[in-house]
Amino acid sequence: MRIIAAAMVIVTHSLVLVGVGVEQDILYKMSGGEIMISTLGLRTFFVISGLLIMQSMDRSTSRGAFVWKRILRIFPGLIICVLITVCIIGPVFTSKTITEYFQLRSTWSYLINLTLFKTQETLPSVFESNIVPVVNGSIWTLAYEFSYYMMVLGLSFIGIFKRKWIIFIVFFIFFVVQLINIYCTVPPKYFYFLMYTDLRLNHFSDFGLYFTSGVIAYLYRERISYTNKFAALALAGYVICIFFNIPWLLKYVALPYLILYVGYLSINPRISMWGKNGDYSYGIYIYGMIVQQSILALLGVEIDPYLLSLIALITVFPFAWLSWHLVEKNALKLKSI
Repeated sequence: MRIIAAAMVIVTHSLVLVGVGVEQDILYKMSGGEIMISTLGLRTFFVISGLLIMQSMDRSTSRGAFVWKRILRIFPGLIICVLITVCIIGPVFTSKTITEYFQLRSTWSYLINLTLFKTQETLPSVFESNIVPVVNGSIWTLAYEFSYYMMVLGLSFIGIFKRKWIIFIVFFIFFVVQLINIYCTVPPKYFYFLMYTDLRLNHFSDFGLYFTSGVIAYLYRERISYTNKFAALALAGYVICIFFNIPWLLKYVALPYLILYVGYLSINPRISMWGKNGDYSYGIYIYGMIVQQSILALLGVEIDPYLLSLIALITVFPFAWLSWHLVEKNALKLKSI
């Protein structure tokens, strides 16, 4: 499911990168702009993440072990990706000389992406002939992901496993903030609500609702039944919400239920065993746009966005495979340290 979610992000990015625009995204058109294919992919990521991260907190021997595992899951892969971007992708696709490229401060300032909370989208004269010169437009969401890791850590200090009802307070706070974002004019200084970060309040509350839904699903896993009847009701409720652009609470309950319903379906063993070979979703996600932009730069011609998506998915998979087997999997072996 996470691989599919990563592929969904690539599809919408293709529409943007070839100049068609998100307006041609099929879900964007059907929902009147409420959701895109990439948005659905991201929300799927956050729901699944909420469940799995809460499980990780529950099973960790200590809070320090939990934080260490979370660091090992995000940073090693990201560090290699950013270094490859600066030291290989940049020199290959910049219109400047190699010497000029490496002498520029804006080349090395790209490393600020390793902090997660500040981002730089471009490298000097890299992909400048592309319609959109952004090098990697995916990694900005990692700051939100890591923020929710820290939220789970904070909840552990106030006894979330014994006082499960606390999570509903968190969910309600996110929902109120989301309503404020929708119906009120939020001052710019609050829109970017944390000083010295690029976190945006609307994304923080929206992603936070889906992540928290996943947390609730884990905490109350023994009480939640995933049935065809409830799934049908959830689908009907969600469709009503998005097609009428209604920010009802139901929307933030129905979609997570549907995602987890699909996740718990009994399916072909060959599919369900796929994850045993490794988690390639992170590599697909962080390398996806780099591959897309490289393809566009090399071809130098107009290309159908869906064809670009297909080529990018086929091309990015070896990078994701290498990222998992050479970097991510080996990094996770250190979690017991």
